[in-house]
Amino acid sequence: EEEEEEEENLTAVYDIGLGENSRSCQSWAGSRWVTIPMGLYVELAAGSAYAFGVYSSQLKHSLGINQTQLNTISSVGNIGGYFAVPAGICFDYYGPKITAFIGGCIVVFGYIMAFLGASGTTNLVSEHSHSSISVIAVAFFIAWHGGSWLDAASVSVNIVNFPHERGVVLGILKSFFGLSGSIFAQVYLSFYVSGDAKKTNGLGATLVSIFGVANCAGRICAGSLSDRFKAVISRPMFYAAALLTFTMGSIAFSFAPENGSSSCPVKSSNGGDDGVPILLFFAITCGSLVAIGTSFLNLIPQNRRTPISKPQRKFIKGGYLLVG
Repeated sequence: EEEEEEEENLTAVYDIGLGENSRSCQSWAGSRWVTIPMGLYVELAAGSAYAFGVYSSQLKHSLGINQTQLNTISSVGNIGGYFAVPAGICFDYYGPKITAFIGGCIVVFGYIMAFLGASGTTNLVSEHSHSSISVIAVAFFIAWHGGSWLDAASVSVNIVNFPHERGVVLGILKSFFGLSGSIFAQVYLSFYVSGDAKKTNGLGATLVSIFGVANCAGRICAGSLSDRFKAVISRPMFYAAALLTFTMGSIAFSFAPENGSSSCPVKSSNGGDDGVPILLFFAITCGSLVAIGTSFLNLIPQNRRTPISKPQRKFIKGGYLLVG
């Protein structure tokens, strides 16, 4: 038994790509172990919609709109983000690379369109007009719809490559989707807020980061627990527990005090003529992340989609911590 266990561990090490004579070493870039960290970077771009609350007040001031109109823009963008059926169809027919590439192009186009619209540098947008709201809403619809393509490509390819560990793999990937808002919040606070305003904006950015980290931890725990106890507790029960937790959190927020005239905890002191420059940052960053990650989203052959062993599970955890 000890010899069999030692042989299994050795095989696991070679499968990871650490063996000198293994096939995985020769085609390391095409192994399933690379799709996970690359999928994390793609998820960061896909989850950029979660950062809307960070710059929403600056967008409202730049466009000269009220809170109701801002909520309309956000709602239209959410509709685009949840309309993911075309992305799933594209993945089934053309695979993860094509799907992620198309999604990256859509995201970049949407954010550039939103940036130009908020800056007033396009003829389609006139200040304080209903057309400006429509154009910006369509821009966010496009940008966040592209995020659904990135999410579909990243999640689907890894779920297929790891059919026996779907819970933990899905939890790891979606954790970075939720963590994206926290990362962009810190970028916004560091580079897009004046020095005098950072003290007042620090609490808001901290809250956004805490929410993102909690989202990240919850997704990982849910994925790991669903795999560990799938023989005892059905997945619908996990869904019910998650829904109950979400409901309790929503009730708690309903008793939270109001935050002035804006629902955004992070307020910017520089808006108006300069538009919302972080939208251009989103376009460049998301495009770069997708360009890096798309090349490594590979579907492996059916015979190599085997259950992972303990050394491989440690490899996943170590790699996740490294990327994190």
